[in-house]
Amino acid sequence: MSDEQVFLKALEGKNIPILTLDHNWHRLFSQSRTTPEIQKLEEKVNSLLKEQGRVNTELREINALKKSLMDKIVTKTDELQSGNQASDKEIEDNKRLINECNEKMEKLRDDQMDLPREINKANLELMIASMEACRERFSENQEEMAKIESWIRGIKVELRQKIVKKQDREIDNYGLFMFMQSFFGDETRALFDMKYDPSVNPPKLKK
Repeated sequence: MSDEQVFLKALEGKNIPILTLDHNWHRLFSQSRTTPEIQKLEEKVNSLLKEQGRVNTELREINALKKSLMDKIVTKTDELQSGNQASDKEIEDNKRLINECNEKMEKLRDDQMDLPREINKANLELMIASMEACRERFSENQEEMAKIESWIRGIKVELRQKIVKKQDREIDNYGLFMFMQSFFGDETRALFDMKYDPSVNPPKLKK
């Protein structure tokens, strides 16, 4: 079973949000952390969403225009019955325009029905690509974490060694200082250009 089939099976019954509208998705797949495939699919989903918005807007506008034309026909029909012959041509023109509206609305309604399926299909493809990217990043992060953990263990060993070495130097300095102080007293620090007084915080001598 391919990775895509595994992911598709895992997604069965799951409610997938439109990823390009999801804040968490954007946070995880920002420009610096995305892939060319994800970028391409993101653009596809957004383009379909934009098209869906255009279709819905045009349907509302044409429906409003159709209603306006029908109202005009009613008005002109009343005028025609009153003997206004000029209204006859306007009625025919409005009927023609209404037929054009109906044709456009039929096409737009077909698009309106098809677009959700296309959006869901593109969104699913984007989800699969996102899951593949997640798997790769999980793997990369785990590998990097293992390297860092190894480095930390090494540093801890080195740190312990450095601490022991520092303690040895402190003990050596203390012994040297106490010996020289027995001869030179308070002049010892200045005489040997010492930055501190080892006797103030004497090191714990090894047993």
